[in-house]
Amino acid sequence: MSLRESELARSRRAARNAKQKALDEALAPPLTAPLPEQPRPKAKSKPKSKPKAISEARRKGRARRLAARRKFFLDLRRLPDDACLSLREWTLLNNLSERQGRRILNGPDGPTVTWLSAQRKGITVRENRRWQESRSR
Repeated sequence: MSLRESELARSRRAARNAKQKALDEALAPPLTAPLPEQPRPKAKSKPKSKPKAISEARRKGRARRLAARRKFFLDLRRLPDDACLSLREWTLLNNLSERQGRRILNGPDGPTVTWLSAQRKGITVRENRRWQESRSR
């Protein structure tokens, strides 16, 4: 690189810097003008605790569901052995999910299923008792 080329590059760089400086001065606010006020960031609020009314309603709902479940089991004791439980009632009685109940019924060692109609099936109280006894150790 010759001396002439480096002088040419230096002059181009100086012209570019001068142009950028002029542009920055034109866009910069005057020093005498007051700075615009920046909005302050909001302080983070504490997470709100749930109102007592919500927790009270949940507690009452839980108590209502437990009472209904207790009543169902007490009524079940009075049912005759030939009474037929729906799939949902049978899963509730044995504390199973519906999916688990279907898996057990489709398996080889589940209780005997009584077909109530073409679409409905049930398990008798006697078959449930026999199945529970066969599962005990």
